[in-house]
Amino acid sequence: MRNFINIVILAVLMVGPLAAAIQQPVQVAGGLLSGVPGKDASVLTFQGIPFAAPPVGDWRWREPHPVLAWQGVRRADKFSAGCIQRMVSERKPWTYEFMTHGEISEDCLYLNVWTSAASAGEKRPVFVYIYGGGFSEGSAQVPVYDGEGLAKKGLVVVTFNYRVGVLGFLVHPALAVESAHHVSGNHGMLDQVAALQWVHDNIAAFGGDPNRVTIAGQLAGGISVHDLTASPLAKGLFQRAIVESGGSSIGGMKLGPQTMAEAEAQGQEFAKARGVKSLAELRAMSWEKLMEPLPSDTPGGGLPRLFFAPIPHGYFLPAPFVEVIAQGKQNDVVTLTGANKDELGGFGPPQGPVTAESFAKQARQRYGEAAEEFLKLYPAQTDEEAKMAQSQSTRDQALVSMYLWAKLRAKTAKTKVYEYLWDHAMPGPDAARFGAFHTSEVPYVMNTLYMSDRRSPRQTGTSPARCPPTGRILPPPEIRMEKVFLTGQPSAMNRKSWRWATRWRPSQSRAAPRSLRFSKTISLSEDKKRGTRLLNPFRRKCGGKPGVSHLFLSSSWVGRRSMRRPMIRSRLRRA
Repeated sequence: MRNFINIVILAVLMVGPLAAAIQQPVQVAGGLLSGVPGKDASVLTFQGIPFAAPPVGDWRWREPHPVLAWQGVRRADKFSAGCIQRMVSERKPWTYEFMTHGEISEDCLYLNVWTSAASAGEKRPVFVYIYGGGFSEGSAQVPVYDGEGLAKKGLVVVTFNYRVGVLGFLVHPALAVESAHHVSGNHGMLDQVAALQWVHDNIAAFGGDPNRVTIAGQLAGGISVHDLTASPLAKGLFQRAIVESGGSSIGGMKLGPQTMAEAEAQGQEFAKARGVKSLAELRAMSWEKLMEPLPSDTPGGGLPRLFFAPIPHGYFLPAPFVEVIAQGKQNDVVTLTGANKDELGGFGPPQGPVTAESFAKQARQRYGEAAEEFLKLYPAQTDEEAKMAQSQSTRDQALVSMYLWAKLRAKTAKTKVYEYLWDHAMPGPDAARFGAFHTSEVPYVMNTLYMSDRRSPRQTGTSPARCPPTGRILPPPEIRMEKVFLTGQPSAMNRKSWRWATRWRPSQSRAAPRSLRFSKTISLSEDKKRGTRLLNPFRRKCGGKPGVSHLFLSSSWVGRRSMRRPMIRSRLRRA
């Protein structure tokens, strides 16, 4: 009964009406739209909304053009095709729910909106998620990016497609000649700017506030968030930023060429490998031909030698984002950044189990003369110790790198930055091997654990993925993103029984940096001082035992002005 009352109170305070009631059709750039109810009747979803003209034919490798108008009411009831990429249904540790599925096409510049607003005038916080995939794959309809879970919690959620791979990031001298800005490359990033501009111009029709937009992304999406923060073209299009495993370090995360000269040489090499001598021939080539593997491509799943990614070129990105920050020319917004404890478990070609021998060999390859000192800090005499040492060294590297980046940022930024470490492993037969792998936080961030069908070896029958073999539930499928955006100042307190109680402070404000650690021992209770009661409707029973709550990252960065600042109770650890 108590839990039932909690659910009711939370629904009244946080969710609002039980059924979405945005008046339809909705007027947006290009024409009228009609949406359809989501799986939950309180959410209205609009899928496959064009935000730019199709980049096909002569518009291939050009800036996105304005959306083409349509007649009548467009029914936005299904996802568009994803952008051109090589399709893979599974690449461990990433299973089906993390991968792109369905059709692909060059005509792919569409976005999706989920809202539970009752009217266009509600001005709810807007959450725009940018997919990862190393700038070579990914799409807005990947199952774990489904926006309904967060829309139920009060956010207006947007996902969009952007061009990837050679079609999104080819740099070639001939492209610079025809460009009004005398640059080439970064077409996928210009797609992102166009999508954010569409959100700014149209999201009010869905009950969203264009002045309270948070952008977030993971890996390529996180790098994109950094680059958008550094881009003058994105100025004013967002107010908060979340970077998940996206290169928050002094050196940044390097994918592909690092200079325009290198990128142009790569583009010319690509054209030569395709047997063409002009840009017109390259544009006339089918996308199937363009995507055929090259002899230089790396076998075994690693990055190909010709790798297409964003590049500083003086227009979208004036300089590497770290340099822009050092110069104090960034879009200065409050930022949350972090990493997962076992990031390396999801990078590169398939990896075998870590052994003492392989760990030592990798250390010597990476650190050279300093390897012996490294192995003293992270000793590994046995395979089990090697596994622990790799996890520990990876975590320490991520935390120290993020802290140094935050320290650099603090020299020019007026806004705060917060850091986290995610160490919760998703359930399933590979949980012990991959741990808190790269991207595994996304289903919790997006409240989409329901999209996963993972099971551990001890689970059978129809036992749900959120019931691990211990009988405890997994953390509730979210980090309370609907409140991550209210105040711009996340707070955290421990339960009284925990010794390491502390307020979550900006990382650059302390001599000894702190990072919020996400683990499955976190739960909520009442904050009587502020008069805000955070209730957990996700306490379930699994195997007859009560569940344990997970972290609700609660403190809105862009949100409801009428709400008092919420608190979370969680465990913090020193970096």
